[in-house]
Formats: sequence, C-alpha cells, structure tokens
Amino acid sequence: MDTNGFRVLKKLGYVQGVNHYIGRLQNGIITVSCNFFYPRNGKCTHLIEMGGKSNLCSMAGHFLCTLGENEETQMRGGAMHLSHSSRIDFCKCRRLYYYRKIEGITVRPTMLSPAIKMGIIWDRYIESRYLGLPFKDKFWELVDEYAIEDMEVAKMHGMIQAYRTIGIEPYFETKDGGMFRGCQHKFSIEENKDFTVIGFLDRAYSDHIVEVKMSGRPDFYFQVHNITSQVGTYFLSNPDYKYVVIEAARTPGLRTGAGKYSDEDSDSYSKRVADDIISKPSYYFPGYSSKTGRHGKCYWRNEFPLDELMDDYIKINKDIVRAKEEDAWWKNYMSCYSPFVCNYLPICSTGVVSESIYEIKKEVVEDEDDGSLEAD
Repeated sequence: MDTNGFRVLKKLGYVQGVNHYIGRLQNGIITVSCNFFYPRNGKCTHLIEMGGKSNLCSMAGHFLCTLGENEETQMRGGAMHLSHSSRIDFCKCRRLYYYRKIEGITVRPTMLSPAIKMGIIWDRYIESRYLGLPFKDKFWELVDEYAIEDMEVAKMHGMIQAYRTIGIEPYFETKDGGMFRGCQHKFSIEENKDFTVIGFLDRAYSDHIVEVKMSGRPDFYFQVHNITSQVGTYFLSNPDYKYVVIEAARTPGLRTGAGKYSDEDSDSYSKRVADDIISKPSYYFPGYSSKTGRHGKCYWRNEFPLDELMDDYIKINKDIVRAKEEDAWWKNYMSCYSPFVCNYLPICSTGVVSESIYEIKKEVVEDEDDGSLEAD
C-alpha cells in the first residue's frame, strides 16, 4: 500500500502497525488485537515500557508498540477474544485455528456445504419470524449470496411452508414470566485481563435461551456431551439463564431426479417436501406439540459442568498464547476427515490458498461463532 493509502486509513480511524493495520481506534481503545500480541497478566510479553514515553516492541523488525502508550490500552486493546467456535477449532486442530483466527482465511459463502447453507437460511428465517420482518426478499438474497441450487431452494421453500402450516408460532413470554430479549443477542464474559469469551445467542429471554439447529441428524443435539461447549458457554454468560431449549429441525431427505421422480420439477418437489413434513411434524421437528405450537427439547443449567468449562477456557487461552510464542500450529491429521472433510484440507494438502474457494478477512473485529454445524 502506498503512503496515500495509509493516510486514508488513518483518517478512517485505523491504527498502523508494521506494514499492516491492526484495527480501528474507537474512543481511544483499539478494538482489534495486534497479530503479534501475546498477553501475560494483561500486557504483551514484547512490551518495553518507557515510563511515559512511547512504548517499544522487543520483536525483531519492530520498533514502536502499536497497541498504545498506556496500560489501559494494552489491556483492553490487546486482550484475546475467544468463543465456543474458536475454542473448538484450537482443540480440534491447531492449524485450523491458525488459518481461521490468525490468518483470517474464510471459506467463501458459495463454497460452503449444502448443509451449512441450509442451516444459515433456516436461522435467518426463524429470526425474521421473531423480529416481524418480511422474509421473501431476504430469502432470495441468501439464495444468490450462497449460490444455492434450485432443488435445495425448493426443499427450503417446502420446509418453510410446512412450518407455517403446522402452526409453530413465535412466543415472546413464558408461563413463568420469562420475556423475549432479542435474536443474535451478543454477550461477553470477561474472566480476567488476558481474554474475553464472546458470542451470540440465537434467541435470548430473561430466564432462558434458545438455540436453533437444522440437521439431517437432529438427535446429535439431544446429547448433552455434544452441546456442552456451546450451550455451557451461553450459560456462563448470564447466571439468570435457567435452561436452554434446543430447537433442532430435521433436514428433509427426500430424493429427486431419479426413478419415478426423474422428471420432477422444483415446484412439485417443494410440494412433496411440504406434504411429507405436514404428515409427520414430530419427525421433522422433534418435541413438536400441536397444543403449544412449539418444538424442541429442554436442558437445565445444572446439567452442564460450567466450572470445568470455564477452567478449560482459561487453560486453552494459555495454550493459544504459548502456540503464538512458539509458532506451534501443528496439524491434527486425525481430524482431516472426521466427522467430515475439513474445509481447509486443500490448503494443508497443496500449500495454496485458492481465491476461488477462500477469502481473507481484511479486518477482524472480534471472534464470532460462524454458525457452522457439528452434525450434517
């Protein structure tokens, strides 16, 4: 980037690092940590404090500290952000964490698996119901953005039509007085000065939370062990949350394009999907009740080992800091094909980051859950 380009970024509030920009400066606090920031007791291990003067960086090739001149900026600007998804990434494979969280490499929306694409659309649809927003235009925007194929579009359309027909309605208050607070409800858990756990709740109420899932195997989400990391993190964010409802919908598995359905068009397929769901709603929406107009399965707060989970976050944060210091991002070959093919396997196999498959985040504001599915 030329000098003029740097000047433009500085006017927009970006903070310059060594040949890169580490983030935006808002109210005197940097909102993105430096790629070379290794926290220990709230400060970077490379920090050379100069007693009121501009602080220095001890790393070779660096001179001035890019995180600011005072301890407050060091702590708040450089604290590491963790989430359920980043925790799982690091535990599953360090190289996966490195690609996603350090290098900022993400899979292009069009290259995601059909299961993840459908899960994203389903999340947006349920959200629109609770926010009272029209979904038709948004639906087609998502179809274009994710390049969803015609028969997958027909499948989603049939599922949405069936959902409306069987009478599952939004609820904004529980019988115990719990009140709806919002969708994609952001939370943060500041355990200490070294890191913050962050995330978003699909739906938040004053006394409980709701997690929306769509999967070919919804039973996966009805095993406490499979949801402990995610749901347990949500419970840690607020002591008032007494329980969670897992609203897991089953992805329709009806096939088309073969046998007697070899000439089936998208409209006919959509209707067949809708009719099948309407004929057995409890199969597609486990826990469905026509009396309440709801579905899902409830789990109570005391079913999750929250103290153990918080302790895991603290230890994993230390492991990530150590990995940065030692450049220890080894591959876990046992995870390349389990439970499904890793999205980043092409990079590991060839060493090439294909622009047709991946894109690089130019600005990473914080570590968010990406909505990927654990069970297709």
